[in-house]
Amino acid sequence: MPMMPRFAKEITDKVVSAPGVPALYEYELFPQKIDLVGNIFVEIAHRYVTTCNGMIIASSSAYDGEAIHALEKWYGTMGQVFYPVGPLSLPEPPCKRKGKQEVVEFLDKMQGRCGEKSVIYMSFGTFFWPSNPEKVWAVMEEILASGTPLVWAHPSPLCQIPEDIQKMFQDSEIAFETQWAPQEAILSHPATGWFVSHGGWNSTQEAMLYGVPQIFYPQGADQPYNVAKVQFIHKAGFELIEVRTGEYGTRVPYRFKDADLKDLPTFTIKAVRKEVQDVLKKLKGEEGLMVRKNFEKLSKEFYSGWDEGGEARESLNAFLRKFVDSYIWMDTQGSRED
Repeated sequence: MPMMPRFAKEITDKVVSAPGVPALYEYELFPQKIDLVGNIFVEIAHRYVTTCNGMIIASSSAYDGEAIHALEKWYGTMGQVFYPVGPLSLPEPPCKRKGKQEVVEFLDKMQGRCGEKSVIYMSFGTFFWPSNPEKVWAVMEEILASGTPLVWAHPSPLCQIPEDIQKMFQDSEIAFETQWAPQEAILSHPATGWFVSHGGWNSTQEAMLYGVPQIFYPQGADQPYNVAKVQFIHKAGFELIEVRTGEYGTRVPYRFKDADLKDLPTFTIKAVRKEVQDVLKKLKGEEGLMVRKNFEKLSKEFYSGWDEGGEARESLNAFLRKFVDSYIWMDTQGSRED
C-alpha cells in the first residue's frame, strides 16, 4: 500500500473557512472522485507550522491580502517571522522543446481566422486527471460545437483518450490536442483568451503572469481554495460546478445552501453541457468583460510585488538581512577567531 493514504481522514459536512477564503463545506475540498482522501498540505502544516522559525509564502497581499495579514499577526504573537515573496513565476525563456512550433502555428492560424483572445486552452497540469472523465469529454465537445477554437494538453499519465475523442480532434480544424504543451508559450500568445484549468497554484500564477483568466475545473489539494478566492473574493474567474463527481463532489455546495430544489446542480452530463453553453455565452458578454478586467487588474497588482519597493522584493530583502547576512557575519567572526 502506498504511503500517501496515511493522510486519509473522515470528511464531514461542517463549514470550513479561513481569513480571505469564502465558506465551504469540508466535502467541497474534494470535488472529484480520487483515491486519496485528505490533504497532505494541511497535515504537513499542522505538524510543522508552529515549530519553525517562520514562513516564506509564495503569494502576496494583492492575492491573499486578508490571509496574509492574519498570518503575519499570528506569527508575530509567537515571535516568528513571515515573508510573502510571491509570485514565484517568471516569463519562460526561449524554448526549443518539441511541440512548441506546432501549437504556436495553430494559434497563429486561429488568430487570423477568429481573432485575438478567441482560443480556449485546457489543461489540468502534469498529474491531476478525473477518474471518470466523461464530463471532460462533454466540456470539450460543447466548446468545439460552439465554434470556439480549443487547445487541449493532457500530460497526466492517468489520461486515456477514447477513439471517438481522438477522432473529434483529428477531424476538427479548430482543435489541437497534445500530451505535452508549452503552457507559457500558449498563455502568452495573443490568440489565447481563456484557460480551463484545475486551479493549481503554478497554473494560477502563470495565468496571472500573462493575464489569461481561468474557467476552473478543480480536482483537489489547494485548488478548491484557489478557485473560491479568485471567483468570489476577486470576482475574476468562472467555475464549472456540474463537472463535480464522486461521493463528496456531488453533494450540495455551500453556495447553494439556501437555493430552491429546482436550482440545485444535478451533476449530470446533460447539466454539464448546459453549464458550458451558459459559460461560453458569459465569456462574450458583460460578465465576461468584467471578469477579464478584474483578472487583469489582479494580475498587475500581483506581479508588481517585485518592483522597486514592492512587497515581494522588500520581504526577500528582510529575510536575507535577518538570516543570510547574520550567518555570514557569524561565519566571518568565527574565521577571525580561528
